[in-house]
Amino acid sequence: MMGGGGLFGADLEALILPRISCQLGVGIASFGGALNYHLSPDLNSPFCSLQYWQQGRASNHVATYLGPMFVYRFKGIFQTGIGYAYILDKGPANTRPDNNFALMFQLGLYFPL
Repeated sequence: MMGGGGLFGADLEALILPRISCQLGVGIASFGGALNYHLSPDLNSPFCSLQYWQQGRASNHVATYLGPMFVYRFKGIFQTGIGYAYILDKGPANTRPDNNFALMFQLGLYFPL
């Protein structure tokens, strides 16, 4: 669920201030971005984040999400995150039209440069 909540995707993250980073991602039929606050002054640390995700495009648009997330980065290359989002927009592929909130989660690998 990287790259804006896509099943397969990739994010690029860069520090813009000490402990503050900006993140942009693209996935299969998804994209997203985030503003992150790291618990340590480097990119390899866990962080709190404000995430924006858009899943799907045009007639395959599912929903657009905005919400907080906590991402834990393990020593090595694994990371996982969980959050809760408000649904900003629902698309024609949305199967739950009466729900305004959603659970956000991710599991992936990170490669510090």
